[in-house]
Amino acid sequence: MIKLKERLLVPFAQFIIRDIPSMILSLALFLGGIWLLAIRIPGWSLLFGLIFTPMGAAFMVFTLDGVARNRIAPPSFKSAECRVCGKKTYSKENVEDAICNRCRENIGEEILKEKG
Repeated sequence: MIKLKERLLVPFAQFIIRDIPSMILSLALFLGGIWLLAIRIPGWSLLFGLIFTPMGAAFMVFTLDGVARNRIAPPSFKSAECRVCGKKTYSKENVEDAICNRCRENIGEEILKEKG
């Protein structure tokens, strides 16, 4: 039970330390830009508001993209031999047949030649 708690706590702590500050920064830039546009200070409002708003939106997109890529676990892969050429390749854990990309391309080209 303790191991399970530790395994769940580490990603949560990493999320708090790494991702929350960048989310707060991007949201603050975005909302700060909107606020600057809303208060209508002559010259400065447009200058900084039009810079901060898209910058905050872009940072938010990059932050959420990073969270999605790093926090969502990719499928586990295993090392296997290609059934066609015998070279080392990778396949998903639950897939029995492993064919490398080069052999797949060659097979696809052969199929296209037969059809054409």
